[in-house]
Amino acid sequence: MKKSEIIFDCLLVPLDFLMVITAFVVSFYLRLGYFFGPGLPISFLDYLKWILMISPVWILVFAIAGLYHRHRRFKTIDEIYNIWAACSIGIMVTVVVIFMRREFFFSRLIVIYAWVLSTVFVFWGRLFLEKVQQYLFRFNIGVYKLLIVGGGQVAVTQLLKEIENDPYAGYQIVGILDPVEKIGTKIKGAKVIGRLDDLEKIYQKTKFDEIIQTKSTSYPDFLKLINFCREKRIRFRFKPDFLEIRISRVQPAEIGHLSLIELKDLPLEGWGRVMKRLTDIILSLIGLILSLPLFLITIFLIKITSPGPVFFKQKRIGRNNQEFYLLKFRSMYVTKEDGSAEAKTGPVRTRPDDERRTPIGKIIRRLSIDELPQLINVLKGEMSLVGPRPERPEFVEVYKKEIPSYNSRHRVKPGITGWAQVNGLRGFTSIEERLRYDLYYIENWSLLFDLKILLKTIGVVLKGQEAY
Repeated sequence: MKKSEIIFDCLLVPLDFLMVITAFVVSFYLRLGYFFGPGLPISFLDYLKWILMISPVWILVFAIAGLYHRHRRFKTIDEIYNIWAACSIGIMVTVVVIFMRREFFFSRLIVIYAWVLSTVFVFWGRLFLEKVQQYLFRFNIGVYKLLIVGGGQVAVTQLLKEIENDPYAGYQIVGILDPVEKIGTKIKGAKVIGRLDDLEKIYQKTKFDEIIQTKSTSYPDFLKLINFCREKRIRFRFKPDFLEIRISRVQPAEIGHLSLIELKDLPLEGWGRVMKRLTDIILSLIGLILSLPLFLITIFLIKITSPGPVFFKQKRIGRNNQEFYLLKFRSMYVTKEDGSAEAKTGPVRTRPDDERRTPIGKIIRRLSIDELPQLINVLKGEMSLVGPRPERPEFVEVYKKEIPSYNSRHRVKPGITGWAQVNGLRGFTSIEERLRYDLYYIENWSLLFDLKILLKTIGVVLKGQEAY
């Protein structure tokens, strides 16, 4: 870890402490301004003393909740959610203390204000610290020198694209070690500078801080990388393949005295599946009620701008390879009796310059409004709010032949949004990469994970990237 990272991580504790105190102080004065009648049964000085006693408990809660196990990259939605969860626990601890020591009970409104403001202030404080750190990146302070190992044009290109799309990630690419490509070859701006045997020489020349392996290597080469990174105290990460993702959920087992390794049950089995279904029913009902005005407006606009049905039905593959009809608002001109637009082309994926789209269709697809009728699919139990996006039978047959483990994504219900989609894998993006994210979601599902994806979906929809 860089010295600058250690300094910024150490600054988090006093900054959070200050933000919590500030939230309670502001809450106190908001409460005084809300009622102009009787004052509070506690003086500000006594109140401040009490806050100074309770705030260290909040910091302990933050530490237990993992707010100080920081990743290098600040992600707004993740950070807001984590801070909100930690502040919620902190406020619950505060309420317990208040009721245990009734002489300190002052106001329910202060508790509510402090709950909201602590989340806001702690987030603002951390955002400010992140912006300072990003500013220092301009002067190469805290920047990580990254070496990419393993090769594979597709994998390297994907990694470099992610780094390029995030200028504040704090990375400086040293080069690529590729066993096949010619030395000097450029891949999306980065240059192939050697082979794995050149590792020591390149380190002495560049003093890189981190290695990311993008393609599986032989066991001896993998062991060589691990030992090298341990010896030089270099951070090592690798991009797993499908098999490595699937075996990530294992546990020890035994028969008699024989030790075994068994795959854990999916989180979406048993009670997990029941809880997810209940959540889908409640949230889809709420979504349908809240979006009713938008439904009516969209129906009206579709009807007056082009001939044909308002809704578009298309066969998709769901859980356990069961077929169902996915509902959408029609966004293309009708050329077939079933309301589709593929009379001449046959089954094809939508392109950014697709001429089949109607004028209103371009807008509703860009804003993902055409997906709203899928709330009905969710209510019927054919889909979930969150899950792998359902594909058409024609494409599924092709992908199953070309991509190992593709059918594994059909172990769960498909979703309106998913982990792959909120990570930018929409439209004409890699099917293999989407599968990687889908399998990760299936293996690591939780209700909190679903909530995180739903929150991130809002930002993705507002940006409208890869939506056409």
